[in-house]
Amino acid sequence: MARLILLSQKDFFAAITQAFRGLTPPGNVPRDVDVALVVTLSELEDALANSSKTTRLISFGSGVIVPAAVLARLSGTAYNFHPGPPAYPGIFPSVFALYDGATRFGVTLHEMKPEVDSGPIVAF
Repeated sequence: MARLILLSQKDFFAAITQAFRGLTPPGNVPRDVDVALVVTLSELEDALANSSKTTRLISFGSGVIVPAAVLARLSGTAYNFHPGPPAYPGIFPSVFALYDGATRFGVTLHEMKPEVDSGPIVAF
């Protein structure tokens, strides 16, 4: 992977960056990976304009719906971290879980597909 585009809210960038660095053993961080932090669809499209065929997209806590045409420009799978378990799809999952009195709650990682939240679940 030569480029990683992180689509999120500005408030999350520091935590996301720290989390990804925590996944890579010290000294094993590829120096040739370019990371682009984007917030809007326009910024995402700009980041893709300067991308190679080895660009990946990860969305975390973003309200941006990535169009099919944008997903088609990526060479690999794009992923979305949904801030709730599969039982609570859509917006504000924590509110619905609280309302239901849920005793378990978590995050879902799924592949991004043209139809929102339709990609296969990778982990939850």
